[in-house]
Amino acid sequence: MSLRWVAIACSVFVFVIAGLAVCHAGEWSDYEITQDTTWDPSENPIVLMRDLTIHKVNPDDLSDRVKLTIKPGVVVKLAAHVDIFVEGLVVAEEATFTSINDDSTPDGAWEDSTGTPQMGDWNSVHIYNYNAVFSGCTFRFGKSIEIDNCSPTFYGNLIEQFSRYGLYITAQDTLVSPVIECNKIYDIGEPYTDNNPANGRFDPGQEEYQDLDMNGQYDAGIGIHCYTPPFYFGPCVPLIRFNQIIMSTDRNVARGGLPIVFENTLPIMLDVGGSPQNPIPDGNLIRQRANDDSFVSAIGIKGYVKPGELDDDTGTYRYVNYFLPLVDDRAVASDQLSPTNQHLPYVVLDDLVIADGCNLSVPPNCVVKFSADTSLEILGTIETSNLSASRSYFTSLNNDVYGLRVPGSNSHPAPGDWYQFRICCEDCLIQNSNFSYGTFLKIDQCSPTVINNTISDFYQYGLYIYAESQPARPEISRNVIQDCGHVVDAASGIYEGGGICLETGRDYLGPCEPTLQDNRLLSNNGYPLTLLGTCDPVYINNTLMGNSYRAVAIGGTIRGKGATWDDV
Repeated sequence: MSLRWVAIACSVFVFVIAGLAVCHAGEWSDYEITQDTTWDPSENPIVLMRDLTIHKVNPDDLSDRVKLTIKPGVVVKLAAHVDIFVEGLVVAEEATFTSINDDSTPDGAWEDSTGTPQMGDWNSVHIYNYNAVFSGCTFRFGKSIEIDNCSPTFYGNLIEQFSRYGLYITAQDTLVSPVIECNKIYDIGEPYTDNNPANGRFDPGQEEYQDLDMNGQYDAGIGIHCYTPPFYFGPCVPLIRFNQIIMSTDRNVARGGLPIVFENTLPIMLDVGGSPQNPIPDGNLIRQRANDDSFVSAIGIKGYVKPGELDDDTGTYRYVNYFLPLVDDRAVASDQLSPTNQHLPYVVLDDLVIADGCNLSVPPNCVVKFSADTSLEILGTIETSNLSASRSYFTSLNNDVYGLRVPGSNSHPAPGDWYQFRICCEDCLIQNSNFSYGTFLKIDQCSPTVINNTISDFYQYGLYIYAESQPARPEISRNVIQDCGHVVDAASGIYEGGGICLETGRDYLGPCEPTLQDNRLLSNNGYPLTLLGTCDPVYINNTLMGNSYRAVAIGGTIRGKGATWDDV
C-alpha cells in the first residue's frame, strides 16, 4: 500500500473515532404518552426537543393512569424551553435529567450541543400525580421542579444549577404534603449581575438582584418554595427531613436566595403514622454558602395565611393552627451558639397576614426578622413565648444580634427598618417577647393582653393603641418601652413620637380605655405618653424616666362620655 493510501486510511479512521464521541441517537418520537412505557439506558440519550406529557387515561380516576417507568442509568436531555408534564404515573430511579448542552453525561455530547450548559437551559418538570416517585435522580440546568396540588415522594435526588427554584410546591383546596427526604439541593438562583458578585446574598429590597417569577413576586432563587395561591385554602406543608440545601457552593457564586420560603401558607403539625410530626425536623443541613459562615441562612415567610381545607360535613376548617418551628442551624460555629442563634431565623419578605380564624404560635427563642417596610398583621390570634426567661424576637433584618447575620443584612439596624406589628384580635396574648427597630406596635380596635415584653428603638411609638368603630381596652402590664420616637432637631430639642400613644378616630364610637400597669417608659425621644381624642386610660404604678419631654401630650377631639386625665 502506498504512503498516499495509508494516509487516507488513517484519516478516515481518525474521523470515525472522533465521530464516536458525538451522540447521534434519535430524538424521542412520542411526546404524548398514552400507554405504559419504559425508558431503558440502551436508548440513551433520550432527547426531548419539545414538551412531553404523560397522560391520565381517565382524569376522574387516579387508579386509571398511564405509567412511565424510567430505569436506572437513563439520561434525558432537554432542549431550550422544554417542559415535562406528569399527569399520569412516573416512577424514576437513578435517572438523569439535564440540558441538551451538557456533555458530561456518559453518553457524550449531543450533536447540537454547545458544550456550555447553563442554569435555565430547559424549563420544568411539572408533577400532578400523588403516586409519582423520583428516587436517586439527578436534575441539572433547569428552571424548577414543580409539584402541583399533589403529594408525591421525592427521595435521595440531586437538584443543582437551577435558575429559579429547586422545588416549587403548590396547594389548592386540600393539604399538600409531599415527602421531601434525603435530597441534595445545590446552587439555586442566577448569579449576581452587579459589580460585586462576592456579596453572594439575597437583598429583598433591590429588584435588580432578582428575577420576576411566575407569580409576579421578586425572588432570587429558592431551594423549596411552598405556595398556596390566593382564594385557595389548602395548606402547603411538605415534610422536609434529612436534606442538604446549600444555596451556593464553590462551583457557583449564586446570588443566594433563601433555602425555604412559605407564601400564603405556614407550617402545621403533620400527622405521620398517627403521630404529630414537625414538618422541618432536626437533621437537615441548610446553608447559604458552602464555605462562608459570615452570614447564616433563613426561612422566608410572606402572604395571606388563611384557614385550611374545608370539611364539607361540618362546615369547619381542618387546619387553623400554624406555627414557626425551631429549625436546627448546623452551620453555626460552636462559639456563636446561644438560645437565639442555634436555630434558623425567619425573614418576613413581604407583608404577612394571619387571617381571622387562624392561630400563629411563635415559640421561645424563635427569631422573626423583617425586611424593609414589611408588617405582621394578626387578624386571627397569636401566641408568643410562654416562658418568661426565653423570649420570642421580632426585629430588623439588619439586626445581627439575634439570629446572627442573615442574607440581605447591612448589620446596621435602625428605628423604622420595618413597619408595624398590627394586632386586631380580642384574645391575643403577646407576652415574653422583644420587639425592636420597627415603626410601631399597633393595637387596632381590640383588647388583647400585652404583658412582660420589651419594645425598643421604634421610630414612631413603642405602642400605638387606636379605637374608632370598636373599643380598645387592652391590658398593658409589666412591659419596658424604651428608646422609641425620633429626633427631629436635636439642637432645638424637637422630638417626635415616644413611648405610648392612645388615639380615637374622627368617627368615634368606641372608647380607648387601656389599663396601663407596672410598665416602665424609659429614655424615649418625645413624650412618654400621648393622648389624642377620647382616651380614658387606667394608670397603676407605671414608671416614666429619662424621656425627652417630662409631660403627657394631649390633643384631638373629645366626644361621647368625655375623658378623665388622672395622675400618671
